[in-house]
Amino acid sequence: MSMHSRAGQFAPFAALTGFDEAVDETSKKAAIDYEAAGLFYVPNEDNI
Repeated sequence: MSMHSRAGQFAPFAALTGFDEAVDETSKKAAIDYEAAGLFYVPNEDNI
């Protein structure tokens, strides 16, 4: 299989690049919003 064909095979996964970072950023913003509203939110492995 040529390198070009191989690269094309995995191209759909390129759309997921940065997804984890976007989720982390959204989680941080949500935590700030909760604190601003006077609520208490601590993200941890059980509630993420």
